[in-house]
Amino acid sequence: MENSNDLGLTDIYSVAILVYQGYQPELIKVSGRVVFIFPRLEAVQELLSDFNMGKVDVNAFTFSNTIRRLRAQLYGLKHSIGIEE
Repeated sequence: MENSNDLGLTDIYSVAILVYQGYQPELIKVSGRVVFIFPRLEAVQELLSDFNMGKVDVNAFTFSNTIRRLRAQLYGLKHSIGIEE
């Protein structure tokens, strides 16, 4: 799965803020779930912390489109590898 330099996330909103800010994940299947893998960088961890504390401003339209695209990717990957909802 992931190594100590990777950060595995399954929360779509946490993933979305990282993608919104320009980080691109690798998607892998782990124990029947799709996990988004990002580099374990200090900037990534700070962004997630700031997001969780409500300190990150986003354009609502662009952020919601990011979530929609991620859900479509997730749905497509789940069905292509046979994961049931």
